[in-house]
Amino acid sequence: MDQIGQVSAKTRAAEGLFNGLKFSIVHAATYAPFYAKQAALETGRSFWLEYAIKTSRACFFYTGMLSTTFGMRHLVAENKDRLRFDLQYNVPVLTQYPTAQDIILYCGFSWPIGFAINYMHSGRYLRGGMSLTVMVALIIRAMD
Repeated sequence: MDQIGQVSAKTRAAEGLFNGLKFSIVHAATYAPFYAKQAALETGRSFWLEYAIKTSRACFFYTGMLSTTFGMRHLVAENKDRLRFDLQYNVPVLTQYPTAQDIILYCGFSWPIGFAINYMHSGRYLRGGMSLTVMVALIIRAMD
């Protein structure tokens, strides 16, 4: 049995959550104090309130993005054969294009990253998120 079958998707999601917590701690130690001081000067609120707001938002962002990405990547890898069969059965033209199948599978787990990049870039939640998801999937596919 391969390594994918030995670990559950929940374990990978917990691993992503743990890595997200590490990223948020680094964010709280390096970036958040400066950004909180700037926001405190602009809004007139206390530094500690702004610091708590910035660090909690970063914690939710990093843990959410990494846990969904890690968990969904594992789910896609676990069910890759079934997903490929469904793609080929429902869209017969994809049998001629295995690269397109790979890109669709990569989009299945890279959408949290694409939507996060879209939000950081434009401030929008949905509009433009799918195009950035496809871009991230293409980059991941090229590196694979």
